[in-house]
Amino acid sequence: METFDLEIIFIYNAKSDILSTVSDFAHKILSPSTYPCSLCQLTYGNVGMHKRWAAFLETLPYQKRFLHKDEAIEIGVDYPSQPLPIILAKNNKGKIHILLNAKELNQLTSLDDLIEKLIWELNKYAEHTHD
Repeated sequence: METFDLEIIFIYNAKSDILSTVSDFAHKILSPSTYPCSLCQLTYGNVGMHKRWAAFLETLPYQKRFLHKDEAIEIGVDYPSQPLPIILAKNNKGKIHILLNAKELNQLTSLDDLIEKLIWELNKYAEHTHD
Protein backbone atom coordinates (compact mmCIF):
# COMPACT_ATOMS: atom_id res chain seq x y z
CA MET A 1 0.00 0.00 0.00
CA GLU A 2 1.21 3.44 -0.88
CA THR A 3 1.57 5.79 2.08
CA PHE A 4 -0.15 9.16 1.98
CA ASP A 5 -1.61 11.50 4.57
CA LEU A 6 -4.80 9.77 5.62
CA GLU A 7 -6.78 9.03 8.74
CA ILE A 8 -8.94 5.92 8.93
CA ILE A 9 -11.98 6.42 11.14
CA PHE A 10 -13.82 3.43 12.56
CA ILE A 11 -17.28 4.24 13.93
CA TYR A 12 -18.91 1.49 15.94
CA ASN A 13 -22.65 1.01 16.30
CA ALA A 14 -22.32 1.17 20.07
CA LYS A 15 -22.42 3.95 22.66
CA SER A 16 -19.42 4.99 24.71
CA ASP A 17 -20.95 5.29 28.20
CA ILE A 18 -20.19 2.68 30.87
CA LEU A 19 -23.77 1.37 31.10
CA SER A 20 -23.82 0.73 27.33
CA THR A 21 -20.41 -0.94 27.52
CA VAL A 22 -21.59 -3.37 30.21
CA SER A 23 -24.85 -4.01 28.36
CA ASP A 24 -22.96 -4.61 25.08
CA PHE A 25 -20.61 -7.05 26.82
CA ALA A 26 -23.56 -9.09 28.10
CA HIS A 27 -25.36 -8.90 24.76
CA LYS A 28 -22.33 -10.22 22.85
CA ILE A 29 -22.09 -13.19 25.22
CA LEU A 30 -25.79 -14.02 25.59
CA SER A 31 -27.01 -13.33 22.07
CA PRO A 32 -24.11 -12.65 19.69
CA SER A 33 -26.19 -13.19 16.54
CA THR A 34 -28.41 -10.20 17.42
CA TYR A 35 -25.63 -7.81 18.43
CA PRO A 36 -26.10 -4.65 16.29
CA CYS A 37 -22.43 -3.86 15.57
CA SER A 38 -20.84 -6.16 13.00
CA LEU A 39 -17.56 -4.21 13.24
CA CYS A 40 -17.44 -4.90 16.99
CA GLN A 41 -18.31 -8.56 16.41
CA LEU A 42 -15.50 -9.00 13.89
CA THR A 43 -12.77 -7.08 15.71
CA TYR A 44 -13.47 -7.59 19.43
CA GLY A 45 -13.85 -10.66 21.57
CA ASN A 46 -15.37 -10.77 25.03
CA VAL A 47 -12.28 -9.30 26.68
CA GLY A 48 -10.93 -6.82 24.16
CA MET A 49 -9.65 -6.30 20.66
CA HIS A 50 -8.58 -9.44 18.79
CA LYS A 51 -4.78 -9.62 18.70
CA ARG A 52 -4.75 -10.31 14.94
CA TRP A 53 -6.83 -7.19 14.29
CA ALA A 54 -4.59 -5.07 16.52
CA ALA A 55 -1.49 -6.44 14.75
CA PHE A 56 -3.05 -5.72 11.34
CA LEU A 57 -3.89 -2.13 12.35
CA GLU A 58 -0.26 -1.61 13.39
CA THR A 59 0.83 -2.45 9.82
CA LEU A 60 -1.31 0.30 8.31
CA PRO A 61 0.73 3.46 7.63
CA TYR A 62 -2.19 5.74 8.50
CA GLN A 63 -3.56 7.51 11.53
CA LYS A 64 -6.49 5.68 13.08
CA ARG A 65 -9.40 6.96 15.12
CA PHE A 66 -12.02 4.83 16.85
CA LEU A 67 -15.39 6.37 17.69
CA HIS A 68 -18.70 5.20 19.10
CA LYS A 69 -21.97 6.31 17.55
CA ASP A 70 -22.50 9.03 20.18
CA GLU A 71 -19.06 10.45 19.28
CA ALA A 72 -19.62 10.42 15.50
CA ILE A 73 -20.78 14.04 15.54
CA GLU A 74 -17.12 14.98 16.22
CA ILE A 75 -16.37 14.41 12.55
CA GLY A 76 -19.75 15.44 11.16
CA VAL A 77 -21.33 12.00 10.74
CA ASP A 78 -25.08 12.48 11.05
CA TYR A 79 -26.16 9.54 13.19
CA PRO A 80 -28.84 8.12 12.99
CA SER A 81 -29.28 9.05 9.32
CA GLN A 82 -25.94 7.37 8.46
CA PRO A 83 -26.22 3.62 9.18
CA LEU A 84 -23.47 2.33 11.43
CA PRO A 85 -20.96 0.77 11.77
CA ILE A 86 -18.85 2.43 9.12
CA ILE A 87 -15.18 2.83 8.19
CA LEU A 88 -14.16 6.18 6.71
CA ALA A 89 -11.05 7.70 5.19
CA LYS A 90 -10.30 11.36 5.87
CA ASN A 91 -7.58 13.05 3.83
CA ASN A 92 -5.39 15.99 4.86
CA LYS A 93 -7.89 18.42 3.30
CA GLY A 94 -10.68 17.12 5.54
CA LYS A 95 -12.52 15.30 2.77
CA ILE A 96 -14.24 12.16 4.06
CA HIS A 97 -14.75 9.05 1.94
CA ILE A 98 -16.67 5.92 2.92
CA LEU A 99 -14.38 2.87 2.71
CA LEU A 100 -16.88 0.34 4.07
CA ASN A 101 -20.49 1.14 4.87
CA ALA A 102 -22.81 -0.68 7.29
CA LYS A 103 -24.29 -2.91 4.59
CA GLU A 104 -20.85 -4.05 3.45
CA LEU A 105 -19.63 -4.60 7.01
CA ASN A 106 -22.76 -6.56 7.90
CA GLN A 107 -22.07 -8.97 5.01
CA LEU A 108 -18.59 -9.87 6.23
CA THR A 109 -18.38 -13.12 8.16
CA SER A 110 -14.82 -13.22 9.47
CA LEU A 111 -11.90 -11.09 10.51
CA ASP A 112 -10.01 -12.34 7.45
CA ASP A 113 -12.83 -11.07 5.23
CA LEU A 114 -12.70 -7.66 6.93
CA ILE A 115 -8.94 -7.35 6.59
CA GLU A 116 -9.01 -8.39 2.94
CA LYS A 117 -11.87 -6.02 2.10
CA LEU A 118 -10.29 -3.10 3.96
CA ILE A 119 -6.96 -3.58 2.18
CA TRP A 120 -8.82 -3.73 -1.15
CA GLU A 121 -10.73 -0.51 -0.39
CA LEU A 122 -7.64 1.34 0.84
CA ASN A 123 -5.72 0.40 -2.30
CA LYS A 124 -8.65 1.43 -4.51
CA TYR A 125 -8.94 4.73 -2.63
CA ALA A 126 -5.19 5.39 -2.98
CA GLU A 127 -5.29 4.70 -6.73
CA HIS A 128 -8.18 7.09 -7.35
CA THR A 129 -7.31 9.88 -4.96
CA HIS A 130 -5.34 12.77 -6.34
CA ASP A 131 -6.78 15.63 -4.29
